[in-house]
Amino acid sequence: MFLLLEDIIYRSQLRYDGQRYPIYAHGDNNKKEEYHKHVEKTWIIFKYFLETQENIVSNLFKDVKSEFSLNITYSQFKKILHDMIMFHDIGKANPRFQIEKLDNKALRNIKIPSNISTLHSSSGALILATILMENYKLNDIVLVLIFSYLVLGHHTRLQNPHKTDLINKSSKCYENTVSYLFNIFGLGSKKLENIYRQLGDKYGGLYKNFLDQIESTENSSLSILYNLLYSYLVIADFIATSYAYKKIDTLKNDLYKFNRRIDQNLLEKMKKNFERKEEQYKKEINKNELNKYRQKILEEAKKSIKIGLMDNKRIFYLKIPTGGGKTNTSLSLALEILKKKKVNRLIYALPHISILEQNYICLQETFGLEEPHEIRKIYSGTEVIFGEDPIEEERILTNDDFYNYPVICTTNVSFFNTIVKFNKKNKYRFSSLSNSVIILDEIQSLPPEYWPEFNFLINEVAEKLNIYFIIMSATVPTLEKLKHTRKQEPKYEKEVYYLIKEPNRYFFKFKRNEIKTKELFSFDISGVKGVKKLKGYLKNICEENFAKGYNHGLIVLNTIQTSQIIYDILSDLSKENNWNSDIMLLNSTFLPVQKRSIIEKINNLKKNERTILVSTQSIEAGMDVSFNFVIRDFAVLDSIEQVRGRCNRHRENKSGNVYLIKIKRGDKYDYVKIYDKWRIEITEEVIMKRKFQYDFHIIEEYYDRLIGYINKVISKELELTSADNIKCWNTLNFEENNSIRNKERDIFHVDVIEEKQNSFFFFVETEIPFKYFTDGEIRYIIKKQAESGIRLISNGKILGEGLIEYYTKELKKLKSSKFVAKKLFEREMESILSKFMFSTVLNIDKEALDCLFEKDKINFFYVIRKDMIGKDQEKMYSESRGLNKNFFRSIYQKNNIL
Repeated sequence: MFLLLEDIIYRSQLRYDGQRYPIYAHGDNNKKEEYHKHVEKTWIIFKYFLETQENIVSNLFKDVKSEFSLNITYSQFKKILHDMIMFHDIGKANPRFQIEKLDNKALRNIKIPSNISTLHSSSGALILATILMENYKLNDIVLVLIFSYLVLGHHTRLQNPHKTDLINKSSKCYENTVSYLFNIFGLGSKKLENIYRQLGDKYGGLYKNFLDQIESTENSSLSILYNLLYSYLVIADFIATSYAYKKIDTLKNDLYKFNRRIDQNLLEKMKKNFERKEEQYKKEINKNELNKYRQKILEEAKKSIKIGLMDNKRIFYLKIPTGGGKTNTSLSLALEILKKKKVNRLIYALPHISILEQNYICLQETFGLEEPHEIRKIYSGTEVIFGEDPIEEERILTNDDFYNYPVICTTNVSFFNTIVKFNKKNKYRFSSLSNSVIILDEIQSLPPEYWPEFNFLINEVAEKLNIYFIIMSATVPTLEKLKHTRKQEPKYEKEVYYLIKEPNRYFFKFKRNEIKTKELFSFDISGVKGVKKLKGYLKNICEENFAKGYNHGLIVLNTIQTSQIIYDILSDLSKENNWNSDIMLLNSTFLPVQKRSIIEKINNLKKNERTILVSTQSIEAGMDVSFNFVIRDFAVLDSIEQVRGRCNRHRENKSGNVYLIKIKRGDKYDYVKIYDKWRIEITEEVIMKRKFQYDFHIIEEYYDRLIGYINKVISKELELTSADNIKCWNTLNFEENNSIRNKERDIFHVDVIEEKQNSFFFFVETEIPFKYFTDGEIRYIIKKQAESGIRLISNGKILGEGLIEYYTKELKKLKSSKFVAKKLFEREMESILSKFMFSTVLNIDKEALDCLFEKDKINFFYVIRKDMIGKDQEKMYSESRGLNKNFFRSIYQKNNIL
């Protein structure tokens, strides 16, 4: 160890020109935290996570040691980890950083060269590399340098060693800074020259040796270890910072709070509540024929998973028909794993926020869990549990960021980004996945072209982080076929254990509707003639079903504008023909509270209430609603199948009726604006040859054809084969940003959802009743109204206009405040503001939209002011119809709202 550096990391003292000066890690007004206290706290937390997951880390280390022939023991490995923590912020000991960033008055009179910067992560990474190279053998360079890269990215993102140099030779300021620090820290110019010689050129020296070694790896252990240690580091650094002005004993007493898991008492509680629910369900089996088959599916799946667990399987695939009770079955299976294996967290991931809420309630009620200490839903609209204690609120925010709850309900995007994206916020959660049961619902929502990567990564993290996966869907293709796409190599292909061996048996039993279409009619509604033709068709279909007592209808369209047109047509038909029907509209530009209100109304309809819901495809996936008849504008087969799942869902009638049509406006069919042309063509080919009466086998043929097209065409549009992409993940060749252009580069890249460049968020200045807010949110708003003097409430409603005024004023006040205070305020407001917001895709330049809204853009969203809300065509938004496309057309001729 170097004596001058020892003084800093153990005593927070810098020896400079014969004097000793205090060195701080953090400063806030008159409060200061000494450097050695921060790194000691960081190590306490880091070590705590390391010890709670010791088996995982030690096994990963053994794999890496064996593969790279490292001459190092596990004890030495932990000593390197300790050194990394001690030095991770050493760049802050830079006198310029101390003066400018931490207001260290003691150093103000010392002479500092003018060409020195305050950047500390890059200089700290180089100093750590120097120290480790002094203490360990050169053939252990793999471990030495990955620790330096962890420090380099600990404030930003996990670094790619292939693309990011440890030494920034292009910056003279950087060179001056590290030269200055090596001098005052007692490392000297010779060591700097040596480190520049060894690490300054990726085509020579130790740096080339390092890159050659990691490039040679054939498995994922190094990459998983790299991700895991980074996760520990950024969590430990964050928590230690939040305890900057607290005693170390306080931190030690609080350690258990940072790893909240399912303990034995909570597991017993979950078992008892589930058994109680099961008993209630068994009493109702005979009330519905489908319940008997749901019970058979559950029993078969439970029997299969017990066998699979005995064979040490970790990936379980549950393929059952829509309405087959997969949520209840998956929870039963998860409980089985929690009882039998050493796992202590349950994560339920879903594709859409719209279905997350209902599944969260099911999860909470089934297991009898209390929020937030036992269960938590985590997505953009999650409420912070408001209280009088700001420390408790801050802890909840931290727990959300870290997935620190026993049971979690979240989105597929949030979950998979933890693995395939590399910014700091995503990696906070990576270590939280360890020792978990993870349920992945509606897996078909993932881009099929990336399934080989998903298949590989799911299996690798399962094996190496002690995770068990339950993967569910009614329409997902055979994974065994899909995992071979894009020139996948056999060594990266992984097995899946199927819980239902012959699922087609149940698909037949759950057939609850019939496609009545014999000929696919096409309607061009851009002119009067086409509208009249469609109007006649809708009249015949609706009246034919009404005559049978089928009073509840659903019409699903592909675009917002068409949904508005069809809504008008049906409203006119109802009036002209005395249907006495309630015609409702629902599209993706409706606010969440409007959607919730409509779904509640649909679920409480009486049999004789004539109701038709006109909707875009947002009604499709996972929503537990049922209609007697459904009309679907043509779409890809998986979307058609999802809509069929809303028809006669609970077999209220002997059979429901489904109709397919094609709608276009002008020269383009609406489906062209939503779906890939090749997927539409494959859908037409496979279902028309059976005259629309497709079954389980046709669905499988559809996916076989998709796989063929992906291999033949789509793979050419991606820079890497699936095998090459996986190799990039294994060798730490990660993307350096989240650009959609990364798919064209020779680096690891996976899209969890289709990238939408022109997706925009809007806030609507409307009024929303109290009933859509939690008690905590209402108390918070009342308090802020009293404090600010801004009118936020009127006649039992929350005022959007007042909220925006309050929000913008508070943001201005907090502009110069510390990061945590601003983040806390934004998260406090997030769940409230989200109730007034929707997102949509506009084919309009962002610059044009910014210009249109001028001062009405706040953060990432645009504000639709109160005076722009109404039913008239000159208004931008209607609460009964959603966003008005014609308003934008007059502003920007090339727009197209999907």
